[in-house]
Amino acid sequence: MEHKKKILVVEDDAGSRKLILLVLGRAYDLIEAANGAEAIDLAHASEPPDLIITDLELPDVTGDKLILQLKDDPSTTRIPVLVTTASDRGSLLVQQAIDAGAAAILYKPTPMNVLMAEVDRYLSQ
Repeated sequence: MEHKKKILVVEDDAGSRKLILLVLGRAYDLIEAANGAEAIDLAHASEPPDLIITDLELPDVTGDKLILQLKDDPSTTRIPVLVTTASDRGSLLVQQAIDAGAAAILYKPTPMNVLMAEVDRYLSQ
């Protein structure tokens, strides 16, 4: 049996997190975090995720700061990070996430087929 790729879903809104887990759960192993601190701990687990999907606005840290922490650490620097956000396309926060190293920005409401296509694209590399 083929090993499923692992995705860390970082989303403070329980409903949004549950929807992502429902859509991706058949194809991937999923772990979840409701804030940046949990995400950092889970990213440093003995079996780190292959991909991280994070909201841009979390209760304890913004997504760009989370990405910077992940990219500054040699053990997590290669993990692609997809960002989901309700922010405007031209917002400073979106630009900061791109500058920090976000692999892609997905604007909410994100169609689930678009999310799945982006996840598949990064995990098939």
